[in-house]
Amino acid sequence: MKKNWYQHYKIQLAISFFLLVGLIAAMRFLSAAETPKTAPTASHSTISEEQLNQLTLSKEAVTKLNITTAIVDTHDGVAYAQYPAQINLPPSGLVGYSTPLTANIFFANQQPLKVGDQVKAGQILLALRPIISPEATLGFVTGLSDAEGQLTAASSQLAASKVTLNRAKQLFEQHVGSQKNVDDAQANVALAQSAFNAAQQKHRLLKKTVSEGSAGNLTIKATQSGVVSNIYFNQGQAVSAGAPLIDIRNQDNYWVNVFVPHGQVEKLNLASEALLSNEDDPSADYRLTPMAVAPLSDLTSGTRQFVYVLRAPSNQIAPLQRVTVKLPLATSITTQLTIPCAAAVVDIYGNEWVYLAQDNNHFERQQVFITQASANECTLSSDQLAGRAIVTNGAQELFSVQTGFTH
Repeated sequence: MKKNWYQHYKIQLAISFFLLVGLIAAMRFLSAAETPKTAPTASHSTISEEQLNQLTLSKEAVTKLNITTAIVDTHDGVAYAQYPAQINLPPSGLVGYSTPLTANIFFANQQPLKVGDQVKAGQILLALRPIISPEATLGFVTGLSDAEGQLTAASSQLAASKVTLNRAKQLFEQHVGSQKNVDDAQANVALAQSAFNAAQQKHRLLKKTVSEGSAGNLTIKATQSGVVSNIYFNQGQAVSAGAPLIDIRNQDNYWVNVFVPHGQVEKLNLASEALLSNEDDPSADYRLTPMAVAPLSDLTSGTRQFVYVLRAPSNQIAPLQRVTVKLPLATSITTQLTIPCAAAVVDIYGNEWVYLAQDNNHFERQQVFITQASANECTLSSDQLAGRAIVTNGAQELFSVQTGFTH
C-alpha cells in the first residue's frame, strides 16, 4: 500500500513537469509570433554643405519676391591706408556781430539765447535801443514841432477829402453827379490817407525819441545758420558803438587734420579724396576734399598734418572728435570685385553671404568676405565670383525663406 502511494506520487510529479515545460514552450512561441521582424537598416547618404545651401523656388515665387540678378565684374580699385585724425572748425566759420551805435541790447525773443543754441539764417537775434545824446535830442525837439504841424495839415486834408467823397456819392445817387467825380474823390482820399499815415509815423517816432531818448528799436539778424558760441552782454546792458555782442559758429563745413608719419608721406596720393569712417553706417563713409595748404610738422609725434574739408551732416560730427581717415595710396592699384551692398546678407554669426543664380529658379548661397564698403558698393576679398550672376534684389528674402531668419 505504501509502495503504491509512492508510485502514484512519481507519476503525478512527472506529469506536472511535462505540463510546465509545455507551458513555457507555448509562451515562447506566442512571444516570438507577436514580435515584429526587425526592418533592415537603411543606408544613410552623406549630404554636403553645398547641397544644404541650395534653394529652389517656383516661377510664381520668384516673381512674387521680385528677384533680380546681375553679372559681377572686376575693376581697378584704389587701396587705402588708415591714419588718426581730428575734427576742427575752420576759422572762416566764425561770424561775430557788434553794435553799430551806442545802445541798450536786448534779446529779440522772450527766451534769451544761450551758448550752444542753434540759429537759422535770417533769424532775428538781438534788438538794439539806441541811446541819443543831448545835442541830438535838441534837433529832434525842433523836428517834432514841424512834424506836429505836418500831421495837423494832413489830418485836415484827409477830412476835407472824405467830405468831398461823400458829397460826390450823394450827387451820383441823385443822378446829378457822375461816376468820374466819385472816382476822383476816392483817389484824393487815398492820397490824403497815405500822407496822413506818413506824417503820423514820423510824429510818433520823434515823440518817442524826445520823451524816451530813443530812436526806436533796431534788430540784428543772423546772416548764416550755426551755433551760438559766445555772448558778450547781459540783457538790457548799455554798450558803446563797435562793442562785440554775439558769435555764431557755422558748422556746415569742418576741417579734418590727418596725422601721417614722415616716412609714409611719399606713398600716399594726397591730391585725391580721402574717406572718413562712418561708425554708424560703415557702408556710407564721408568723402573728404583735400585743401591746398602747407602741411604742419609735429616734432613731438614725428608726424605731418594734412587738412581736408568735410561737409558733414548735423549731429553726427563734432569739433575735436577723434576719427579715422583712409588716405589713398599712390601706386597700389588693385583689381577688385565689387557687388551692390544690397546683394549681401549677414547671418546671426556675422558671416556674409550672397546668392548665386544657377538659373531662373535655382539659387546657391555662397559665403563671401567684404573688405570695404561704401554707400552703394561692397568690395570682396577675392575675385572668384567674377562673371557669375548674383541676386541683387531679393537676397534677404531668399535668406529668410531658406533659414527662417531675418535682419
